[in-house]
Amino acid sequence: ASVRAAESASAAFAPAEAHSHYERALRRWRTASTPSELTGMDLETLLERTAEAASLASRNRRAVELSQERIAVLDPAVTPERVALAYTELSHRAWASANWPLARSANQRALELIGPDSPERVAIMAHRAGLAMLSSRHREALRYARELLPAASSVGDTDSYGRGLMVLAISSIGIGHVEDGLSYMRQHLALAHETRVPR
Repeated sequence: ASVRAAESASAAFAPAEAHSHYERALRRWRTASTPSELTGMDLETLLERTAEAASLASRNRRAVELSQERIAVLDPAVTPERVALAYTELSHRAWASANWPLARSANQRALELIGPDSPERVAIMAHRAGLAMLSSRHREALRYARELLPAASSVGDTDSYGRGLMVLAISSIGIGHVEDGLSYMRQHLALAHETRVPR
């Protein structure tokens, strides 16, 4: 019943209510004799849904805790890409809770686990560059962004390519290379006009 109520709340764009219902389902999971039958899902799925609802409700620290619990029930030897994506979610949620060290370390772990040919790899690389830029680690951000651009171009990921250009623009200016930064900014603007995606 709690899961159905949570799903209804999510469909109605009420994440705080959904989160409360999912938390109730989690509590019942820990005491039920057949929890998967009770909830209609496995523990990992329930933890991720609860974390997502917490994140959407701006309960960022709880979203981080739940994401870490989810990772604890996964096995990287069995499903490395699934674990990598779980670390990716943890990184985003740690960033939202202003836990920069955890955001960076989770992102790095995701990159270690994700396959070289995974379609998700470029977006994880883009997040790494953005994290470095937002942490004022500008030289590091520039290195990551320069690695990102050819990777994004090779798979046609214009969104990540645009993020890379923005990182190059801001971090170039951050180390005093203003003209370089403005050049990257103009490239970013041209791409935004071409793709009609403002970022």
